[in-house]
Amino acid sequence: MAKLIFCEGDLDLRVLQKIKSGMTDVVLDKGPGKKGMKAFMQGYLMHYKGVMSPSLVVGFRDRDFDFPVPTHLHLIIPKDDKGKIIATNRTAIENYLLDPLVFFKFIQEKNIRISRINNVEAVK
Repeated sequence: MAKLIFCEGDLDLRVLQKIKSGMTDVVLDKGPGKKGMKAFMQGYLMHYKGVMSPSLVVGFRDRDFDFPVPTHLHLIIPKDDKGKIIATNRTAIENYLLDPLVFFKFIQEKNIRISRINNVEAVK
């Protein structure tokens, strides 16, 4: 049975497609964004009634700023979503493409001052 993962947008979909390369049992699709993701998933799954449904269905989204900043690296599973929605540790999936050390060295070399970013850990 396939695993169905919905993500927020085009960029997220392109990044996740590269990561899932070779995983034939994973189907990725673009959802409507974080607002309305659960309702969209329910509506999408209605056409599976009476046929083989996916073994796993989740919405995968960015943490954005509606979750607290985690103290350690992990995926965020909101308690009220019962595992149907999973959020990334960082605020946006494209942040995983950024090397924190390279970014920190860049802002130091260019003498760019960003409040709250005074070490590599703060970049993460």
